[in-house]
Formats: sequence, C-alpha cells, structure tokens
Amino acid sequence: MGQRKILVADDDEGVRQFLKDTLTLDDFDVLTARDGDEALRMIGEVALDLAILDIMMPGKDGLEVLRRLRKTSAIPVIMLSGKVDESDKVGAFELGADDYVTKPITGPELAARVRAVLRRAAGSAVMQESGFHDGHLRIGPKGRHVLVDGTEVILTRTQYRLLLYLASHRGEVLSYDQIIEEVWGTEYQGERERVHDCVRSLRKKIDPDPNRPGHIVSIPGEGYRFEPHN
Repeated sequence: MGQRKILVADDDEGVRQFLKDTLTLDDFDVLTARDGDEALRMIGEVALDLAILDIMMPGKDGLEVLRRLRKTSAIPVIMLSGKVDESDKVGAFELGADDYVTKPITGPELAARVRAVLRRAAGSAVMQESGFHDGHLRIGPKGRHVLVDGTEVILTRTQYRLLLYLASHRGEVLSYDQIIEEVWGTEYQGERERVHDCVRSLRKKIDPDPNRPGHIVSIPGEGYRFEPHN
C-alpha cells in the first residue's frame, strides 16, 4: 500500500507547515492549499485519502469547501477551527465532516485523529448485520444505502456507521462509551457531545419530525436506544 495522500488547507503558513511536517513524519504524502479555492482545485485534480480544512479561510471558507466536496466525494474530512463555536461544529458535522479539531493541536494528537478517521473509513470495526427494514426505514449493509419511506437519503460515513450500529442492537440501551468506541474509536472516549451532534443530524434525515424522534430514543444520562417503526 502506497503513501496515503492528505490535503491540508489553511491560510496560516505556519500552521500549514506544522501540519505538513507532523503528518509527513507519520509517513503521509501531504499536499497544502492556502485558501478554499485552491483546496477545491486540488480536490478536483488529485485522488486524496483525507482532507484537513481550516474553517476560517479567505474566499471560500472551510465549510463552503466541505459543502461543495460532499456533492461529489465521500473522502474523510477533518475540520480545523481556531475558536470554540458550537454552531460551526454542529454545522460541520451536518455537512458531513468526520471530525472537528480546535486549535492549537499537538502533533501526536493530530496524527492519532487522522489515523482514527482513516481507520473508520476503511471499516475497521465490522458490523455483523445483514441490513434492516421496518416498513419505514431500510438500511443496507453496504454502500451507505438508506431509504426512508422509499426515498433514498444521503448519510455521511459516520452517520451511517452510527445508524447501522444502533439498528443492529435495536431495543438495547447503548452507552455513550459503547457508541464512541464502535463508531469513532477509543481515542474519543468521553466526548459525549460528538455523539449528540451526530444523533441530531441523523434524526433530521430519518425522522419526519426530528424534534419527536421515532427511531433513536435518548436515555438521559446513559446513551441511546434504537426502536423500529411501529
């Protein structure tokens, strides 16, 4: 297997160089872009394995790049931000980000997150499930094929893994730690908000009224339970 190609897009030259040096030492082939337009051009020209996008870039920001990328590609994306902004974070996950990192970040943490996202993309955790259908929701075991009342809905890789994991244990209360370990990996233990964000975005796609969830039931203080449609 050859070196995996990663695009780093950030308008700060120092940050770009730090990220490139860090990931190059971890045996990745790293390309860089100075703004959103250059990032989109490179995404269209190079077969990438993962993209790291800074949210605050001149011209097209990272969220706009992600929005356009998701129209044509499912490559893993990690968003970078220099501020803790809940709306940016939620928006990034709803647009299809695989991870969200707040600066500053250390080299070892960055490399660990990249490896974790790539591992999930490769399907390292095997879901022993042949599919699911309850008359309202149909989940295929491959290709992120999901139908709601006969209409296909497009899920991100993480949303699909979460949905399939919950559905394969329907009726069971799955703890936050169980969900994080299976869907994101042990590196993310304790990050409950990550689960909440993904569930919120997933409900918008599979429930007629996401404010009155029919499939993914919240169990306060414990986790979530999947219930088939009655």
